[in-house]
Amino acid sequence: MAAVKKNALVLDVAAIEEEFFEYAIVYGLRFSEEPYYCACFLNHHVGTNFKRNKYFFMEHENLFDLYECFDKKLSIEHLLYTNHRNGNYMIRELRGFQYFWMLKGEDAAYIYINTVQQKLKELNLPIELQMIELEKITNKNVFIF
Repeated sequence: MAAVKKNALVLDVAAIEEEFFEYAIVYGLRFSEEPYYCACFLNHHVGTNFKRNKYFFMEHENLFDLYECFDKKLSIEHLLYTNHRNGNYMIRELRGFQYFWMLKGEDAAYIYINTVQQKLKELNLPIELQMIELEKITNKNVFIF
């Protein structure tokens, strides 16, 4: 009997990552409050409209929260990830950050984040926002859901 060769579907993870991060910039956020408070704070002071993505929460065994919103006017997608929960880190090598704020959109994202940084400085609160080079993140795939 001849062996039957099956066609296997292969998932091209590199292509998925490249497409997901094509127009993305990631900022580490140091803000020592609970995730819901951080999202509410940004909504109130920066003008975002973060809402919790309950499906991401369930998929990742209740470890990390994801808040998201989309700014139609600027065509920017906002994703706010928690980095630490129950002794675990989403990205261990960046454990100094409590949150990661990803903005996905073309040039408008850079202009927008400059406005955000200025607003946060004016508030004079213990919040730090620092750009993270995507190349330095070893396991970027955790951002993809």
